[in-house]
Amino acid sequence: MPPTTLPHGPAPTIRALGWITATDYPADAMARHEQGGTGFILSIDIRGEVTGCTVNASSGSPTLDRATCDLLRQRARFAPALDGEGKPVAGTYASRANWQLPLLGYAPHPPVPRNSYRWITAMDYPAAALKNKDMGVTGFTLDVDGEGRVSVCRVNLSSGSAVLDQTTCNLLKQRARFSPATDAAGKPVAGHYSARIRWEPPGTQPPIPPGVLSYSYVVDAGGLVTDCRLIEASGIHSDARGRFEDLRLCPSRLTTPYKDAQGQPARSKVTFTQSLVIEPAP
Repeated sequence: MPPTTLPHGPAPTIRALGWITATDYPADAMARHEQGGTGFILSIDIRGEVTGCTVNASSGSPTLDRATCDLLRQRARFAPALDGEGKPVAGTYASRANWQLPLLGYAPHPPVPRNSYRWITAMDYPAAALKNKDMGVTGFTLDVDGEGRVSVCRVNLSSGSAVLDQTTCNLLKQRARFSPATDAAGKPVAGHYSARIRWEPPGTQPPIPPGVLSYSYVVDAGGLVTDCRLIEASGIHSDARGRFEDLRLCPSRLTTPYKDAQGQPARSKVTFTQSLVIEPAP
């Protein structure tokens, strides 16, 4: 019998842009002015979880290489590889993490999530809510202290179920961790974070929708990045529309600016586009 689908490797289910951010830069590597690219290969099991991380191209900094694998083991999640019959199989995923020193000086920024994929899972669905067939979206605002821990959770949009709303805040206070907000001097301060959780009984989740995330920025001849703006955020990426500044997708500076045809540093516009496409399989 011919195969029902083409085999393919693991595919990220959490945006790779959020796996490693500027706030993850190891303090000791920053103090030593270490930077570079770490190439890695991840081993992915049939559940889409990372079981191993191997550095196949060092950044030249053991600290940055080690941080790369530590963060990927914590945050990277995948749809597993599939064989020719469409069955999940173990696979590998290779890519590169680029570590670039941030600008000297700081800009104030809000708290940044560190472990959002672990906040609430299908296993957390309250039995009472399942029995009543409760479902919906709970919007919340968290007060995050200077150590990145949640001190207060407030529901600002009810799912229609008191059980689901209360469970949302209980779990977030237990599990949510952040890189704290910083002030203009770069010092950790208390801040606020708002988002939504969609509660759907296990087995009722719809397929991941297609979508596009596109944004651009301008790099001057000295490598300074300006004019960071969102172009499109649809489907699976639609949450970026209201949180683009918080996501901090644009770098603050490039260590090497772009060059013109004569090899001279030149002001350049960069456009990044990431898309998820659903199409008929042969």
